[in-house]
Amino acid sequence: MNHVFWYRQNPIHIWSEIEVLRLAAGVESNTIHPVGKAIVEAARGADCENVEVTDGTFREEPGSGAVATIEQKRVTVGTLDWVRRHGVDENPIQEVEELKNQSVVYVGVDGVLAGLIYFEDKIREDAGHVIEALLKQDISVYMLSGDKKHAAEYVASVVGIPKEKVLSGVKPDEKKKFISQLKKDHNIVAMVGDGINDAAALASSDIGVAMGGGVGAASEVSSIVLMGDRLSQLLDALELSRQTMKTVKQNLWWAFAYNIVGIPIAAGLLLPVTGTMLTPSIAGALMGLSSIGVMTNSLLLRLKFASKQQHTYKDSLKTKTNSDSDLMDRKGKLKHPYTAAEWRNT
Repeated sequence: MNHVFWYRQNPIHIWSEIEVLRLAAGVESNTIHPVGKAIVEAARGADCENVEVTDGTFREEPGSGAVATIEQKRVTVGTLDWVRRHGVDENPIQEVEELKNQSVVYVGVDGVLAGLIYFEDKIREDAGHVIEALLKQDISVYMLSGDKKHAAEYVASVVGIPKEKVLSGVKPDEKKKFISQLKKDHNIVAMVGDGINDAAALASSDIGVAMGGGVGAASEVSSIVLMGDRLSQLLDALELSRQTMKTVKQNLWWAFAYNIVGIPIAAGLLLPVTGTMLTPSIAGALMGLSSIGVMTNSLLLRLKFASKQQHTYKDSLKTKTNSDSDLMDRKGKLKHPYTAAEWRNT
């Protein structure tokens, strides 16, 4: 999740902070990217006037940015490389100190860098618990992020992912290549994502898992969609799949053993010894009993899974308390090197 926490304009030119935000929101209102949504929400919070792009001028490149014409101005929103590719040759705004969990979006207007918009990555509350649980199951966890290295590594350090398993500044095609490389090494790869930038990687993985609050492109190519939009549901899906496969194997072994014993008896194996011979009606009833056993064991899956969930929930409450304290300690160490006049909360 992304949240705009401040923005600043280019002091050399005429655009105010509100004007920069208004134009950026006008472009991003046409995208479904989480960053774009955050900019639009920030503009609403600042009571910016709604603007519309000129028909046929909007263009977007996943992982880079978007460009459109608004009020006869060519507005570019995205990475520094993206705005430079659209005519911004200078960077008159002095580079600010990079904070731990912030990312920046550049806004260009008619070939001039008009301002910067900074974002704070809001870490999902259950992320730390989920990563810890996956690591305990000997599952290797990687983080693929389009954010800068400092922001990606900060988030990874909070949730418990080692730095050597963090790939920052990666484009959608690079995510796909990384997934393909893991598969070439004979790994079974599951990819979790929620944005259009993740669609290619989700499609190329063995198991694509889309968050329910994500965009349609991610959901359409994924094998699993977590409807509750909670990351902890990933553990539920993993446990449910294990319990399901366990139940399938139990049913197969039960049916196999039942038939190994039952078929010879039905064929008259006991007739020379005991004089017992199964009638067709009794044989049919016993066959139905086998099916009832399989169905009963399958229906018990819900109870087994619910019991496992309850046990996991109790453990997660303990873990969450510890992780929240750690997260607050880490956030308390963040210091903003700017005066109050430079900050604009939305």
